[in-house]
Amino acid sequence: MPLASTLIGTASVNPMTTLGTAVTLLSSYIFYIAYIYPIYISPLRHIPGPPNKSKNNKYNIPFLGLFLDLLKEDAGVPQLKWVEKYGGIISYVGLFNSRRVFVADPKAIQHVFNTNSYNYIKNPRTVHLLSQIIGLGVLLVDGDVHKKQRKMLNPAFSVKHIKEMAPLMCIPAELMANIWLERVDQSEGKSIEFDITTDLGRATLDIIGLAGFGYNFNALTEPNNELSTAYRKILYTGSRLTQLMRLYVPYYTSLPTSDNNRRWEAIATIDRVSTRLIAEKRAQALTKDPTFGPDGELIESRDLMSILIKGNESVGSLEDGKLTDTELKDQILT
Repeated sequence: MPLASTLIGTASVNPMTTLGTAVTLLSSYIFYIAYIYPIYISPLRHIPGPPNKSKNNKYNIPFLGLFLDLLKEDAGVPQLKWVEKYGGIISYVGLFNSRRVFVADPKAIQHVFNTNSYNYIKNPRTVHLLSQIIGLGVLLVDGDVHKKQRKMLNPAFSVKHIKEMAPLMCIPAELMANIWLERVDQSEGKSIEFDITTDLGRATLDIIGLAGFGYNFNALTEPNNELSTAYRKILYTGSRLTQLMRLYVPYYTSLPTSDNNRRWEAIATIDRVSTRLIAEKRAQALTKDPTFGPDGELIESRDLMSILIKGNESVGSLEDGKLTDTELKDQILT
């Protein structure tokens, strides 16, 4: 027994030693991925671009990269300055020295988005952020999923269907113009200011409702309805710092901040309403009873959702390219 006790005591591991080793390894790993690799190893460092010296980082805080330059100036201004100096394709480092490639050369843009689009997947972080607003529609997915969705969408965006949807899009535009004219009349010749951005957003939501779902959200006339309020919350970008934190800090959008809580509530509202609308449109699209106008003409639903549902129901299974309800919803939001 004394010998066994001695062996067990010798083999035991000091918890503080284990903790110290773990902290050292973790620190070394973070230092490698946030400094050594992006600055000295990454092949992207050979692309021309600004040096990793921020004029706003007065205290030389490590791992900030050019984050403060991006934070202090308006969106896109630093990149435009760098393009003028270094050319149409530049590389720079952001928060935690994460490498970014900014492409402004027309031929390179054509190569990425047109000629060889399937060779370039979208930034997962950007996809995650945008998918919270517009879902994983054809705009955000890649590869075979994109091919499947595009194949299903092609008939819905034929010249014939686009022409049929155009009058629906004019309805909110005309209503918005009339609202503006009414405000002018009520001003009695005095100077008046319009929040055009807000009105355009509401008109866009009404267009999505009419042309996408065949449903009037009444965002222009009822700006405080639940869907208008939800979109207003989800499209509110917050401060410049918040915007950049979403882009550069992993899992920031999962933190229970006030901004994130508002976005989650809005996302839940949009998902609930759009799911209900899809169920209603499916029931209408699959009905055997045709709808006729006052002159006896056959009335067909011209909204995108009705067209998609009819085309989707003709497909046998998911393996054959049939879209799920979630994919259908995401196409409309896109």
